Amino acid sequence: MIKNWSLPTPPANLPEWALSLTNDNPIIAQMMLQRGIHDRDQAEQFINPDAYTPASPYDLPDMDLAVRRVQRAIETGEHILIWGDFDVDGQTSTALLTSALKGLGADVSYYIPQRGTEGHGITISRLETLIDERGVQLIVTCDTGIAEHQAVTVASARGIDTVITDHHQLTPTLPPAVAVVNPQRLPADHPSRTLPGVGAAYKLIEALYHEAGRAEQVDQFLDLVALGIVADVVVVVDDARYLLQRGLDVLRRAERAGLRALYDLAKVIPANVDEETIGFTIAPRLNAVGRMGDANVSVEFLTTTDAERALILANELEGMNNRRKFDTERITSAAVAIVDENPHLLRASALVLSKEGWGSGIIGIVANRLVEQFNRPVVLFSEKEGFAQGSARSVAGCNITQAIQQVADENPDMILGFGGHMMAAGLQIEAVRVSDFRRALSRAVADQLGTGDDVQEPSLTIDALLNFSDVTLALAHDLRQIAPFGPGNPAPLFATERVKLRSQRQLGKTGDHLRLTVEDQAGNVQEVVWWRADVDHLPKGRFDIAYRVGINEFQGQSSAQAVLEALRPVDEEPETFQERAYIDVTDFRQHSPAEQLEHLRALGDDVLIWNEGDAIPDRDSVRRDGLRPAQRLAIWTAPPSAPILQQALERTNPAEVILFNRPTGTDDTGQFLSKLIGLTGYLIKAYDGKTELEKLAGATGQRIETVKAGLRCLHARRYITIIELDETHVQIERDGVGDWDVQQTTQLTQEITRWLYETQAYRRYYQQTDSGLLLRMG
Repeated sequence: MIKNWSLPTPPANLPEWALSLTNDNPIIAQMMLQRGIHDRDQAEQFINPDAYTPASPYDLPDMDLAVRRVQRAIETGEHILIWGDFDVDGQTSTALLTSALKGLGADVSYYIPQRGTEGHGITISRLETLIDERGVQLIVTCDTGIAEHQAVTVASARGIDTVITDHHQLTPTLPPAVAVVNPQRLPADHPSRTLPGVGAAYKLIEALYHEAGRAEQVDQFLDLVALGIVADVVVVVDDARYLLQRGLDVLRRAERAGLRALYDLAKVIPANVDEETIGFTIAPRLNAVGRMGDANVSVEFLTTTDAERALILANELEGMNNRRKFDTERITSAAVAIVDENPHLLRASALVLSKEGWGSGIIGIVANRLVEQFNRPVVLFSEKEGFAQGSARSVAGCNITQAIQQVADENPDMILGFGGHMMAAGLQIEAVRVSDFRRALSRAVADQLGTGDDVQEPSLTIDALLNFSDVTLALAHDLRQIAPFGPGNPAPLFATERVKLRSQRQLGKTGDHLRLTVEDQAGNVQEVVWWRADVDHLPKGRFDIAYRVGINEFQGQSSAQAVLEALRPVDEEPETFQERAYIDVTDFRQHSPAEQLEHLRALGDDVLIWNEGDAIPDRDSVRRDGLRPAQRLAIWTAPPSAPILQQALERTNPAEVILFNRPTGTDDTGQFLSKLIGLTGYLIKAYDGKTELEKLAGATGQRIETVKAGLRCLHARRYITIIELDETHVQIERDGVGDWDVQQTTQLTQEITRWLYETQAYRRYYQQTDSGLLLRMG
């Protein structure tokens, strides 16, 4: 929950050129000005790539040397080895160089190291093996090589030249290669400075194709450039933005067999591909191969022209991505548990965690999640055989690679190797040095971010304040005029102030996401999706909400979708249910079952339905453990007791209650025990026999006392064995051993019957009593 929001100051007058270029949308025109675009020419180059002139590839130092050496290799038939990296930037760079050089007639092969066994960079033993096996005469690196002094020297000693194309941070001295093509060698304000590894590789190919008189053919590789730009999260300004714009056009044409197969599997509409499609659909699948398997598969996937082979590879990517998702959730849960058990770790400026068995290919994703959750740089280590392989992710204002360099300078023997850029890095240390590294890194991060009162609080930059009436499909379409978004041109962030929550619904198979229905001060209602929701941080009263606006495509229909980015409470507590002087009550208790169902189905989506019976056709509902604040509460099944009803009203704090009176179907002793037997079997199978008693009570529609007696009865009957049973939780195992206790079973069955009789009596009272008295409103 970020409390520091930077709100916009709208300009007094919007220039006519700004409005004319943005479909007369003042919101978009205002944002262009706020992003430093102050004249028509600049705006046209920003919006329309046809109006932009990219820098010459020869602006990059050593480009002429690289071109001449590769040309010579092509002309003389030398075998060229492309050495890449296993992330998406490295995969696309490798695919681009391989395809483009083959297109020029080169004799070329490629290799990407294994993440788990070789790591980043060039392994000398593997390089020598490849030289011998393939007769390598020229090495061209991509997305790697800038720190490979030893590898370049070894190759040179064997008479083999190296051309480096890379974009990572420069080392104090450059490797002794024939050419080092790296955008980091350009001045800080050069338009090509922010290009990723695939951008550097593309510039080399652009120059080679120009020299070959085939400049018009180089655009075919821009889809690969777009994938690498987005996946590597580079700053998308100037040349990087231009190449991404062009590359998206190529991606929408779906000319690669592999991408066509992936689009089909992932249900991607080619014409709708944008930077979000890359970031959330394509790149994760490519990355999964590098994290879980062999990234050389991705290069084949990106370069094959065989549709059947492409489909096989696309399915392989899909399977690995599913495995990656599972491992990501597992490691994330384990990491958060460590923090919960050791809260002192959050007193440091950087969060550093380490554990054996954490997949080295997954910890970068998890580190990124923890950055979002804890608002500080994060380093996760995977320990193996005495060494710790780490992945670092940072926050705005902290150059994590620079911080690690400071640690290395101050502790020369601590870090065995590292590399990266401002927001991400990889490193290796001895496992016994993790605690020392945590202290040293926290000092280095504090030097950048400050300590105590000097700490730079995270902040949000809001692009525009809106009423919910402004959140329309037309706005979502107009926003695409200033896309693609990314670092340097972030997706617009909007805010609406002093909203109130009307209802919330769980989304997803596991209910990890929420759909909030919120209302602004003018009475406009808006649904907002909250991915990986943290319900504990949902304010009780009015709150400000920050969100992004996009387009949701569902069953052929398009609509504007608001996605929550942040919220902050307003200093205003809501009245509690007990404090309310009046609530709206609609009473359908005396209606027939068919009429009640008809009335329930007629209710809008902004209602929370409390139901502890069978599932309701076409309507979502919750049991008592799922109750949450809501403006409107529908009570579908009669509660089992007055305290449970009052607890439900306190939890939901509704302004309107709709009363129904449907049976749960478990008020008979036999029905109740039969239901409980089924639930305990599922509990053992799915949750190792552990749960909260309230969940079982809600699932049966009964009181906790009834459930406890029922569990003891099943234990006496040897259906289950109770390991632990207290006031709130239970843990059980499968069927017990031995004869069942007849006397205890009889006594517990009688106790269950007494509790059920009390429940039946209350439900008769619920059905007949005046609604005001029932709800204790006077």
